[in-house]
Amino acid sequence: MNKHIVLVVLGACVLAGCAQAPIGPGKRELMIVGNDEKAAFNDAGAIVISAPGKDTVSIIDIGSDPLAPRILANLPLMNSIF
Repeated sequence: MNKHIVLVVLGACVLAGCAQAPIGPGKRELMIVGNDEKAAFNDAGAIVISAPGKDTVSIIDIGSDPLAPRILANLPLMNSIF
């Protein structure tokens, strides 16, 4: 397949994805956020790694009221990839 044809098809797919109607208020839309509590910075700007055990995953409703997102749950994690 010609390289230019692939680029045109890919561009058309991207534009088609942008043409969807935005999700309005009242429709639940969830965002998952990983909160890593181990990494911080000291006064000198160096990274400081703390002990594991205080990480969380937050489930946030950002669709019902986009101007006032709500945390639905905070799930504790004992460790993470860090």
